[in-house]
Amino acid sequence: MSDIPFHMVRSLPIALFLVAPPIIEPSSAVAGEPAAGSPTARHTERQGRSQLAPTIPASLEHLESAAEDIGDAVAAGNWPKATKLVGAATRDLDALGEGARAGDVAQARGHLDETRKAVESRRPIEAQFAANALSGDVVDLFVNYQPIVPVEVMRLDVLLRRVQIEGLARTPARAANPLKEARRLWTKLEGQPPLQGTPMARRFDRELAAVEAAAAVENPSSLEQTAGVALEGVDGIERVFAPARR
Repeated sequence: MSDIPFHMVRSLPIALFLVAPPIIEPSSAVAGEPAAGSPTARHTERQGRSQLAPTIPASLEHLESAAEDIGDAVAAGNWPKATKLVGAATRDLDALGEGARAGDVAQARGHLDETRKAVESRRPIEAQFAANALSGDVVDLFVNYQPIVPVEVMRLDVLLRRVQIEGLARTPARAANPLKEARRLWTKLEGQPPLQGTPMARRFDRELAAVEAAAAVENPSSLEQTAGVALEGVDGIERVFAPARR
């Protein structure tokens, strides 16, 4: 279990983040466009979610966790932990084998470098945006494999975290594109087994609608809060696909 209290990650004062968001070119999984190709309470539950085919590098699974945990450590103000996680992510990225596409690896390196610089200079919003962009790159790397949890569900997680950070940054208008892509992915997923007609699917649809409503009125606090609830819903969706993890 993480040593970062969950409520600290979800409820940090907005005043900590009143800085201009960075100009980061995110991966397709973060930007809100279709893709071309941990210890917080929430992510501890996700450990082993990608108990995948043997051909998937362990370094890729570790990189996924590290990228998400960097953002959580930064949100909790735990800069030493964030620095340690950046180092771990660097090693994991370096360890990826030949199965990873060179272009995807290069994009991940760029976002990891942005993350490192933001962590070193203790710029919380920039660090969270960059770490989220790195998470999107990791999703792109997973496309080459066969995760138990569909890649589309992983993208939902990355997109909603991006929306949540836009709320923290008080830039709710910038949540429109990633939220539009989240809705597109959810429309594709909700009618498919094993989700179709389940209480979890109905619950998440309501949660996503609440995020959309907060974005429509550009309410940053509500956007951050509703996105956090929807992220919990994504965890529930993951458990539908991989119940053996629990």
